[in-house]
Amino acid sequence: MKLAGADLTGAWTFGSTGGYQTWTTISKTVDLPPGQQVLHLDVLGSSFNLNWIELTPAAAGLVPDGTHKLINRNSGKAMDVVDASTANGVKVQQWSYAGNINQKWALVHKGANQYYIKSVQTGKAVDEASSTALSGDYISMWPVKTTAGQRWLLMPTDSGYYKIVSANSGLVLEIAGASTASGALVDQAEDDGGAGQQWQPSTP
Repeated sequence: MKLAGADLTGAWTFGSTGGYQTWTTISKTVDLPPGQQVLHLDVLGSSFNLNWIELTPAAAGLVPDGTHKLINRNSGKAMDVVDASTANGVKVQQWSYAGNINQKWALVHKGANQYYIKSVQTGKAVDEASSTALSGDYISMWPVKTTAGQRWLLMPTDSGYYKIVSANSGLVLEIAGASTASGALVDQAEDDGGAGQQWQPSTP
């Protein structure tokens, strides 16, 4: 199965069921970006019937719930609440990881591989400003709500890194300007595949 030319599943193989009206069910887990998608099913062989295809939300996320540090692939620095502030609306930046509580994040799976990303220090959530969909907007911290602007999909790239994608806008978390400097802010932008838009969750 393909999306925009990318192979999501690899080739599926299955044995004979003994008859064209004798069915077997096979399952694959795929990770889809937000929004309406067009999936393409390539048929590589013959002599089979396809009865139905069903898409269902994943019950468990790709990353286990718990406390994590989030390391940017481009800079090697950690996602960090500016000045360890507890205020509503405080921005999020990158800083060298020192094990500080404002650098620790609770990932809480909400279904369909969507997570709240909450500060261990305050319990407040990483928030897409006013649930808007504007590329270049900085990310801030607000009390947990039920809005899609606080739900994030973790989409794997490679080597344990993930894109963190807004369930509201489809934009991804990045370090503004792909900066490697401490204090550079986290914003949201169109996916460009760059290392500055990839994060590694790991045990702090």
